[in-house]
Amino acid sequence: MTTTSFQQTWQRMLGAINAQTDSALAQFLAITPAGVSSVKKKQKIPGSWFDKICQETGVSRAWLIGSDRTEQATASPSPSPRPRQERQVHANLNPSPKPRTFNVAEIISQAIEILESKSEYADSLENIINALHKAMLTEKQMAAFSSEMMEAFSAFQKKQKKG
Repeated sequence: MTTTSFQQTWQRMLGAINAQTDSALAQFLAITPAGVSSVKKKQKIPGSWFDKICQETGVSRAWLIGSDRTEQATASPSPSPRPRQERQVHANLNPSPKPRTFNVAEIISQAIEILESKSEYADSLENIINALHKAMLTEKQMAAFSSEMMEAFSAFQKKQKKG
C-alpha cells in the first residue's frame, strides 16, 4: 500500500466511524492508542480492523481501500453515521479512556519488581491484573454482543416494515 493510498484508507476509516482522532479509532476498535500508532507507523492495517469497521458501519472493505470505483463515486467521503441508538449503546460500553500521563516502561518495570518479590504485594498485583484483563475481555464481548443485537434488531425492523 502506498503512502497516499494508506492515508486515503486511514481517512475513510476515520470517516466511516465518525472519528476525528486516532484515539477515537483506538476506542472504537477497543485497543490501545499505542496499537493504532504502531499500525500507522508500519502503514499495514490488520484485516480485523476492516472487518469490524465494515460490520459496524455497513461500508464495504472495497470502499475503505478505494478499490470500488462505483461505490466510491456514490458514497460520501464520510459515510452516514450509525443510528443514534446504536452509537449510544457503543459509547456506554466503551467510555472515553483517560489520557495516559504515566511512563509505560516505568510502570512495567515497577510491576515486574513487585511480581518478582513473591510477597503479598505480588499476589495482590497478580489478582488485580487478572481481574482487569477479565473485565477488559468481558467489555469487548459485550460490545460485540451489542453490535450483534443492533444488527438483529435492525433486520427485525426491516422485516416488520415489509410485512
